[in-house]
Amino acid sequence: MEGHSHIINSAQFSPNGQQIVSACYDSTIGIWDLQTGKRVHELKGHFNNVVEAKFSPCNSFVLSCSWDRSARIWDVVSGMQVKKLAGHFNHVNNVQFFPDGQTIVSCSDDKTIRLWDMHFGLEIQKLEGHSDHVKGMVQSDCGGYFESSTKYIQKKKHFDFVIKDIAIASKFCVFMSGLFKIAF
Repeated sequence: MEGHSHIINSAQFSPNGQQIVSACYDSTIGIWDLQTGKRVHELKGHFNNVVEAKFSPCNSFVLSCSWDRSARIWDVVSGMQVKKLAGHFNHVNNVQFFPDGQTIVSCSDDKTIRLWDMHFGLEIQKLEGHSDHVKGMVQSDCGGYFESSTKYIQKKKHFDFVIKDIAIASKFCVFMSGLFKIAF
Protein backbone atom coordinates (compact mmCIF):
# COMPACT_ATOMS: atom_id res chain seq x y z
CA MET A 1 0.00 0.00 0.00
CA GLU A 2 1.44 3.31 -1.08
CA GLY A 3 0.05 6.78 -0.71
CA HIS A 4 1.33 8.68 2.31
CA SER A 5 4.28 11.04 1.87
CA HIS A 6 5.67 11.01 5.42
CA ILE A 7 5.92 8.88 8.59
CA ILE A 8 2.87 6.75 9.37
CA ASN A 9 2.09 7.08 13.08
CA SER A 10 -0.68 4.54 13.50
CA ALA A 11 -2.66 1.93 11.61
CA GLN A 12 -5.72 -0.03 12.69
CA PHE A 13 -7.92 -2.72 11.17
CA SER A 14 -11.62 -1.98 10.88
CA PRO A 15 -13.93 -4.00 13.15
CA ASN A 16 -15.28 -5.85 10.09
CA GLY A 17 -11.75 -6.71 8.90
CA GLN A 18 -12.29 -5.16 5.46
CA GLN A 19 -10.26 -1.96 5.80
CA ILE A 20 -7.27 -0.31 7.50
CA VAL A 21 -7.07 3.30 8.65
CA SER A 22 -3.68 5.05 8.85
CA ALA A 23 -2.58 8.35 10.41
CA CYS A 24 0.38 10.23 8.99
CA TYR A 25 2.71 13.17 9.59
CA ASP A 26 1.65 14.45 6.15
CA SER A 27 -1.55 15.70 7.90
CA THR A 28 -3.76 13.08 6.24
CA ILE A 29 -5.62 9.92 7.15
CA GLY A 30 -5.91 7.03 4.74
CA ILE A 31 -8.70 4.46 4.55
CA TRP A 32 -7.48 1.38 2.70
CA ASP A 33 -9.31 -1.58 1.16
CA LEU A 34 -7.64 -4.83 2.24
CA GLN A 35 -8.81 -6.77 -0.83
CA THR A 36 -7.33 -4.40 -3.40
CA GLY A 37 -4.63 -2.68 -1.32
CA LYS A 38 -5.87 0.64 -2.69
CA ARG A 39 -6.61 3.78 -0.73
CA VAL A 40 -10.39 4.31 -0.71
CA HIS A 41 -10.27 7.77 0.91
CA GLU A 42 -7.65 10.34 1.76
CA LEU A 43 -9.10 12.34 4.64
CA LYS A 44 -7.91 15.94 4.69
CA GLY A 45 -8.73 18.60 7.26
CA HIS A 46 -5.99 18.50 9.87
CA PHE A 47 -3.24 21.07 9.34
CA ASN A 48 -0.50 19.37 11.38
CA ASN A 49 0.76 15.84 12.07
CA VAL A 50 -2.01 13.28 12.52
CA VAL A 51 -0.94 10.97 15.34
CA GLU A 52 -3.89 8.55 15.71
CA ALA A 53 -6.78 7.30 13.63
CA LYS A 54 -9.24 4.65 14.77
CA PHE A 55 -12.48 3.09 13.56
CA SER A 56 -15.66 3.35 15.61
CA PRO A 57 -17.03 0.10 17.07
CA CYS A 58 -19.85 0.17 14.47
CA ASN A 59 -17.34 0.64 11.61
CA SER A 60 -19.18 3.76 10.36
CA PHE A 61 -16.75 6.44 11.54
CA VAL A 62 -13.05 7.17 11.87
CA LEU A 63 -11.76 9.21 14.77
CA SER A 64 -8.47 11.09 14.39
CA CYS A 65 -6.31 13.43 16.45
CA SER A 66 -3.55 15.81 15.52
CA TRP A 67 -0.95 18.23 16.72
CA ASP A 68 -3.29 20.91 15.34
CA ARG A 69 -5.05 20.67 18.76
CA SER A 70 -8.15 18.95 17.40
CA ALA A 71 -9.80 15.58 17.11
CA ARG A 72 -12.09 14.90 14.16
CA ILE A 73 -14.82 12.44 13.26
CA TRP A 74 -15.04 11.23 9.66
CA ASP A 75 -17.68 9.26 7.76
CA VAL A 76 -16.14 6.01 6.46
CA VAL A 77 -18.40 5.75 3.38
CA SER A 78 -18.19 9.34 2.11
CA GLY A 79 -14.77 10.25 3.53
CA MET A 80 -16.23 13.56 4.71
CA GLN A 81 -15.53 15.22 8.04
CA VAL A 82 -18.56 14.94 10.31
CA LYS A 83 -17.38 16.85 13.41
CA LYS A 84 -14.37 18.74 14.68
CA LEU A 85 -13.73 18.36 18.43
CA ALA A 86 -12.05 21.56 19.56
CA GLY A 87 -11.12 22.43 23.13
CA HIS A 88 -7.59 21.27 23.78
CA PHE A 89 -4.93 23.99 23.96
CA ASN A 90 -2.00 21.88 22.78
CA HIS A 91 -1.22 18.75 20.72
CA VAL A 92 -3.85 16.00 20.96
CA ASN A 93 -1.93 12.75 21.40
CA ASN A 94 -4.56 10.02 21.58
CA VAL A 95 -8.27 9.46 21.00
CA GLN A 96 -10.53 6.51 21.64
CA PHE A 97 -14.17 5.56 21.35
CA PHE A 98 -15.91 4.14 24.39
CA PRO A 99 -17.23 0.64 23.62
CA ASP A 100 -20.76 2.07 23.23
CA GLY A 101 -19.54 4.22 20.33
CA GLN A 102 -21.38 7.25 21.77
CA THR A 103 -18.55 8.79 23.79
CA ILE A 104 -15.02 9.78 22.81
CA VAL A 105 -12.02 10.35 25.07
CA SER A 106 -8.94 12.41 24.11
CA CYS A 107 -5.69 13.34 25.84
CA SER A 108 -3.33 16.20 25.17
CA ASP A 109 -0.11 18.04 25.90
CA ASP A 110 -2.36 20.57 27.70
CA LYS A 111 -2.31 18.05 30.62
CA THR A 112 -5.99 17.15 30.27
CA ILE A 113 -8.20 14.25 29.30
CA ARG A 114 -11.52 15.21 27.77
CA LEU A 115 -14.75 13.32 27.22
CA TRP A 116 -16.84 14.20 24.17
CA ASP A 117 -20.35 13.44 22.96
CA MET A 118 -20.00 11.66 19.61
CA HIS A 119 -23.22 12.96 18.04
CA PHE A 120 -23.07 16.61 19.07
CA GLY A 121 -19.27 16.99 19.10
CA LEU A 122 -19.48 18.73 22.46
CA GLU A 123 -17.14 18.37 25.42
CA ILE A 124 -18.85 16.52 28.26
CA GLN A 125 -16.10 16.75 30.83
CA LYS A 126 -12.49 17.88 31.32
CA LEU A 127 -10.33 15.76 33.63
CA GLU A 128 -7.30 17.52 35.06
CA GLY A 129 -4.56 16.39 37.41
CA HIS A 130 -1.54 15.39 35.34
CA SER A 131 1.58 17.46 35.99
CA ASP A 132 2.90 16.96 32.46
CA HIS A 133 1.74 16.25 28.89
CA VAL A 134 -0.70 13.34 28.69
CA LYS A 135 0.74 11.12 25.97
CA GLY A 136 -1.36 8.00 26.06
CA MET A 137 -4.36 6.16 27.42
CA VAL A 138 -5.41 2.55 27.73
CA GLN A 139 -9.07 1.67 28.08
CA SER A 140 -10.52 -1.42 29.71
CA ASP A 141 -12.73 -3.63 27.54
CA CYS A 142 -15.88 -2.43 29.30
CA GLY A 143 -14.84 1.23 28.95
CA GLY A 144 -15.19 1.86 32.66
CA TYR A 145 -11.48 2.33 33.41
CA PHE A 146 -8.72 4.37 31.83
CA GLU A 147 -5.05 4.48 32.59
CA SER A 148 -3.15 7.47 31.30
CA SER A 149 0.53 8.33 31.24
CA THR A 150 2.52 11.53 31.10
CA LYS A 151 5.47 12.48 28.93
CA TYR A 152 8.27 10.93 30.96
CA ILE A 153 8.27 7.34 32.16
CA GLN A 154 9.87 8.30 35.49
CA LYS A 155 7.01 10.74 36.06
CA LYS A 156 4.33 8.26 35.01
CA LYS A 157 0.99 8.84 36.68
CA HIS A 158 -1.83 6.32 36.72
CA PHE A 159 -5.37 7.64 36.69
CA ASP A 160 -8.22 5.16 37.09
CA PHE A 161 -11.60 6.36 35.97
CA VAL A 162 -14.71 4.48 37.01
CA ILE A 163 -17.37 6.06 34.85
CA LYS A 164 -20.87 4.66 35.08
CA ASP A 165 -22.82 7.79 34.28
CA ILE A 166 -20.86 10.38 32.35
CA ALA A 167 -23.55 13.01 32.87
CA ILE A 168 -22.85 13.18 36.62
CA ALA A 169 -19.26 11.88 36.77
CA SER A 170 -17.77 15.28 37.56
CA LYS A 171 -19.65 15.36 40.87
CA PHE A 172 -17.63 12.40 42.16
CA CYS A 173 -13.99 13.22 41.41
CA VAL A 174 -11.51 12.43 44.18
CA PHE A 175 -7.69 12.58 44.18
CA MET A 176 -6.03 9.76 46.11
CA SER A 177 -2.22 9.31 46.25
CA GLY A 178 -1.60 9.81 42.55
CA LEU A 179 -4.84 8.09 41.56
CA PHE A 180 -7.72 10.05 40.13
CA LYS A 181 -10.87 8.06 40.80
CA ILE A 182 -14.44 8.69 39.80
CA ALA A 183 -16.70 6.26 41.61
CA PHE A 184 -20.43 5.83 42.17
